[in-house]
Amino acid sequence: MIKESGGIGPIVLVYKISKYIHVVDAFSNWKAIRTYEIDSRQYYAHPFKPIATKDNLTEFRIINIESDRDNTFNTSRTALRFKFSFAKLEI
Repeated sequence: MIKESGGIGPIVLVYKISKYIHVVDAFSNWKAIRTYEIDSRQYYAHPFKPIATKDNLTEFRIINIESDRDNTFNTSRTALRFKFSFAKLEI
């Protein structure tokens, strides 16, 4: 699906489902968080299966967050709108 989807990585995180499946590329360069919208035509032409679902989630306590506040490198408008950024978490 990588080539067919315009270079999307092999592992993505779904953050919203509407008319499109909205995903964040887990292998984005730390300077450019990439988001994608997958429509039904693309999905049914190149379906993918989840590697984890909500049943696989584990609850953690976050002790510390170190965030990179410099969002000037984010090239995705969606990443900026939803204020996605990479951060280091201590759990």
